[in-house]
Order: sequence, then structure tokens, then C-alpha cells
Amino acid sequence: MKAPPETSKPQPPDPYPPYWKEHRPHNHRRAHFHKYESPGYYLITISKQTGVPTFSAIAKDQQSPAGNGIWTQLTDTGLVVDQCIRIFFASHPEFEYTPFVIMPDHIHIVWRVKEWLPRKLSHYIGLLKSSCSSCWNRANNRAAGSGFTIFSPGFNDLIAFNDESVRRFIRYTLDNPFRRHIVLHNRDFFVRRMGIDINGERYHIFGNFNLLKHAKISPVVISRRHTPELKKKLAIEWEEIIRAGGVLISPFISPAEREIMQRGIAGEASIIRIIPEGLHPKYKPHGHEFNLCAEGRLLHIGEERTNEKAYTLHRESALRFNDLAKLLASLPTATRFTLLTKS
Repeated sequence: MKAPPETSKPQPPDPYPPYWKEHRPHNHRRAHFHKYESPGYYLITISKQTGVPTFSAIAKDQQSPAGNGIWTQLTDTGLVVDQCIRIFFASHPEFEYTPFVIMPDHIHIVWRVKEWLPRKLSHYIGLLKSSCSSCWNRANNRAAGSGFTIFSPGFNDLIAFNDESVRRFIRYTLDNPFRRHIVLHNRDFFVRRMGIDINGERYHIFGNFNLLKHAKISPVVISRRHTPELKKKLAIEWEEIIRAGGVLISPFISPAEREIMQRGIAGEASIIRIIPEGLHPKYKPHGHEFNLCAEGRLLHIGEERTNEKAYTLHRESALRFNDLAKLLASLPTATRFTLLTKS
């Protein structure tokens, strides 16, 4: 089978620097090292077009697949999308979904490619999107071939490189309605403030910013230079913070520091975690820290970051973030409150 013709690409400036590359929206970026015709599992996210009715509403359902009592109640538009997805996969035996969920403004599909494809996966995702849009147009008495689509351009993909990634994708998909429910009912804990000034530096925060007002904040910084006596004293202090429901603050970089954080989470403590890699525009906590945020027991602090590229932590930065934790813990409560009111 012939390969599809290449689409035109923007030309680099002439002369152009060696690092020039085409700028592509996030939803269009693909893993350059991966063959999207190959068998495997993908987490595919497709967003709703602006102006199209919502696909679903978050509702309580004791029979929810995730077993958490929260699931999606499909609207008329969502029912069309649901039916089209099922028909599409039934007519394409080279694929299967395991599973999919229709959220109010997007859909998640754990998409399994069972055999090598003659064309890239993006081609088939395009077919699915077109099929859903055509069905919706017919259901709403729109002219055939009008070109109106119910989805935004492009899609987002995550590649599963092992079985654990597949399990994580499935868990994330099934938990998505519950996560949305938590956010809707705890909005104050999922608001990212644009920034606070600390010691002349600008930081962004995400989570329960009221934790900065807490009277009991202790920095968790463990150094190889600590004497046995100091280590014992610090251990007693942290145990008291956990017992009293205080706040532990740290970037929690070393294994020993992360162990203290886990003990705090398991106990009564709240956590202020300094994020060395910073907070990008779409940042939010994941996994257990998401639930901790919903409980109002988490605050993340980090420098502004404009992308989600990999970050390498150097010793100088680690020491700087440890100093930031110690500084914030040492400030009077009224001073920390002033940081928030000035942001």
C-alpha cells in the first residue's frame, strides 16, 4: 500500500539556526521515536469542539466501573458518541478499547492496536472522529457533508511501554469521573494562584494555600552532616507535627525525606511540597497526592514553567529548594499570610 502523501510543512527561516524546528500545538505532537503503526496500547484523549453540547454530566452511580460511586450520565450528544465508538471498534477487529469514558468535554480511550497497521494510528482516530461527527450531524438534521465536527483538531496520545503503564492508563480512565467530581466539589483546593513573591523570587502555588498560614510548619531536610543527636531531635519534631496535624514542608528529594512525607500522609499531617521542576500551565497533582489535595492537605509550590519537558535536578538547585523550605517554615504566620495577600 502506498504511503499517504506528505502534507506541506512550514519552511524554516533562511538562514536558520540548527535548533529550528516546526512549532506544533501540543495535541499534534507525536513521539518521533515511535512507530504509530505498531501493536500496543495508547491512552487517547479527544476534546470537544467549542460550542458543541456537552457529552455528559458527572453523576452518582453505585454501579460505576471504577467502584467509587461516580460515573458519567450521557447527554443526547454523548449517546451518539458512545454508539459510534462501539460501532467503530466492532467494525475494526484490529483494535479494541479497554476501556473508554465520555467526559463532559472530552473522551479517553485506552486504545489497543492488535496488529501492524497499513497506516498510522492517527488516520484511524481521524476516521472515528469523522464518524461521530457525521452521526451527530444526521441526528441534528444538519446537511450531509457540511464539514461540521464535534471535536477539536488533533488528539493527545500516551504510549504504554509496559504492562504497568497499561494498568495505569486503565485506572486513570476509570477514575476520571471521580477526579472531576472531586474537583467540582473542592474548587478552592484545585485553584492555581498566579504567583507569590518569596525572598525576591516568583513562585506559583497549587492546592490549599491556607496551609501557609498554619502555626505548625516544620521543614523536612535531612543532611549527611547531621549528627546523631540532631537526627534524633528532628525525628521527634516530625513525629509531633504528624501527631498534631501540622504541616511538613520540603522538596522531599532524598529517600529518607520521602519516607517522612509518606508517614505524614498516612498520619494527620498536611504537606507543602516544593516542586523542583516547577509548575507548568496545565499542572495538577497525580495519584495519591490528588486525593490529598481534595482533602485540603496539600500545597505545591514551584517556579513558573512554560512546558512539560524533562527536568534534571542539580545539587545547587536541591540546596536552594531546601533553603526555601527552611525559610518558609521560619517565617511568622502573619508574614506568610502577607505573601498570599500580596499575590
